[in-house]
Amino acid sequence: MKKSLFLLALVSCLSFSTLSFASDISSLVTSANNGDKEAQFDLGYMYDEGDGVKQDYKEAFKWYEKAALQGHETAQYNLAVLYENGTGTAKNLNEAFKWYKKAAEQGDVDAQYNVGYMYDEGEGIEQNYLEALKWYKKAADQGSLEAIVNIGYIYENGNGVSKNYEEAFNWYMKAAKKGDATAQTNLGNLYSDGLGVKQDYTLAFKWYEKAAKQGESDAQYNLGLMYMKGIGVKKDIKQAKDLFLKACNNEDKDACSLYKEIKMKYN
Repeated sequence: MKKSLFLLALVSCLSFSTLSFASDISSLVTSANNGDKEAQFDLGYMYDEGDGVKQDYKEAFKWYEKAALQGHETAQYNLAVLYENGTGTAKNLNEAFKWYKKAAEQGDVDAQYNVGYMYDEGEGIEQNYLEALKWYKKAADQGSLEAIVNIGYIYENGNGVSKNYEEAFNWYMKAAKKGDATAQTNLGNLYSDGLGVKQDYTLAFKWYEKAAKQGESDAQYNLGLMYMKGIGVKKDIKQAKDLFLKACNNEDKDACSLYKEIKMKYN
């Protein structure tokens, strides 16, 4: 399982120094019209959120673009978000990629992750796994758990690189130890299948359980299977049924089928 695009909370970084000198909105507009990129960004954010002004995505887009063109990192990121969602402008993944990349080149970790993801999926840019890996690693160096998980996924599946389960295991472990449920699930899979690590059902159970407690449906399903079959844990049909129900409620169709099967057989 791979992490999806980092969506999509707009970044707020209002320049209170600018706002403190602006007695009212007209003063801020004056500063923005005079080319102050911080004022331009602040106006964009205010229109975006309806903070002190009537919400207006087109105005938000206008002011973010002005600030972005002057190199304002957060404005570049937020402009990319608007392009990606088609908010205040026509949806345009090519433009979204362009602006994420500009922000990424300035060191924005979320932008770096999104650039990696768009290369990974071929969204807004031609698919390129090596470029995806490059940008994921930049984001991972800044602590992005999403990036760390997707690096593991690239090595596990051999996307653009030689398949390497040991590398995948190492990357998943980094994120799993920090509480990432997807990494914990993937780690459980590797322990269960003996890929990149000695097969160990007890440890597979441990990591599935951690992820399942966070509501991760694949982990809930796999943990249910372990309880149902008595693998890595004492067989417990009630626990299996409860876990299948949780996974079913998370829209796992296989879990729904097994839940119904157990309910009919044992109730």
